[in-house]
Amino acid sequence: SPAILDAHFPDRQEKVPGDYKPVPRSKAEAEFLGIGAGARTWLLEAAAAGAQRINVKMAEAVALAKITGPDEVDKALGVAAIHHRFAHGDLASLLNAGGNRTGLRTAAEDKSLTQGTAGWAGLGTTGAGDGTR
Repeated sequence: SPAILDAHFPDRQEKVPGDYKPVPRSKAEAEFLGIGAGARTWLLEAAAAGAQRINVKMAEAVALAKITGPDEVDKALGVAAIHHRFAHGDLASLLNAGGNRTGLRTAAEDKSLTQGTAGWAGLGTTGAGDGTR
């Protein structure tokens, strides 16, 4: 189980709570931390939150970094850490959301994306004697 203990940081001179630099204990951990500062932050936050299956999620992040590039994955890991998104699939979801999305609907100042109120205009009125309203 991943844990943050003072014994893991023997070179630390001054004790500042939460200010730790993780030291990789395996090649897989070194690869994950090599992604960038977002990976470091994610690992610290995930361990502090008691996230499950951290090693599996770290391996997934390394694989995604090889596919999409480390910069995008590092950014997504940073966002995941800030918003405490440590569940299975969260990283892939953040990567998808951060990519170039097509088909976005936007509105200018003179247009609206709301449905409007025309459907409510007939509420409470009666029809032409056919009982439809």
